[in-house]
Amino acid sequence: MHVQLFYTCCCIACKAMELLIAKIKPDYPGMKLTRFDMAKHRKVAAKYGLRSAPGVAINGLLVARHHLRDRELHRNLTLAPNGRT
Repeated sequence: MHVQLFYTCCCIACKAMELLIAKIKPDYPGMKLTRFDMAKHRKVAAKYGLRSAPGVAINGLLVARHHLRDRELHRNLTLAPNGRT
């Protein structure tokens, strides 16, 4: 499973998302996290239609244009192809 986190340097919600992903990562063996600074990776962010942070994509599918709560993130990860069963 590949999780992509789109962030900006001063975004408090982005930091919270990063901490949440780190917290639940042990529940999803094999999860790969890629972080994209939206200022440096504008083309990648534009591919997902992102203009603000945070954004989260799972296995190439954009699942959030905002901060997710624990339950929402778990649901999205579980429902993703190759998610936890």
